[in-house]
Amino acid sequence: MSWNAWDIGYIKVAKGPLKPGSGLKKDLPETGDIHITGIVNHGGFMDFMVLQNTRLSLVMKMSETIADGLQYALWKYHRTGGKLLNPHMQ
Repeated sequence: MSWNAWDIGYIKVAKGPLKPGSGLKKDLPETGDIHITGIVNHGGFMDFMVLQNTRLSLVMKMSETIADGLQYALWKYHRTGGKLLNPHMQ
């Protein structure tokens, strides 16, 4: 799947297993029940070369954003005594 320039930097949290290697069209086993993905570059011709030229600063900034979000969610979860933040989530 290719992405356009407007999608770069987008972070998505979703139900379902993580599909490692899908950005480079590799067939690896799926794992987990939920996943967090981030778009770090556009796809297309010569995906491996595009990925090699992705700015590390973008990847690091996105990983810090994801880590901060997880830290906040865990803090909030423990602060509320283990109650779900959204009662509609299972």
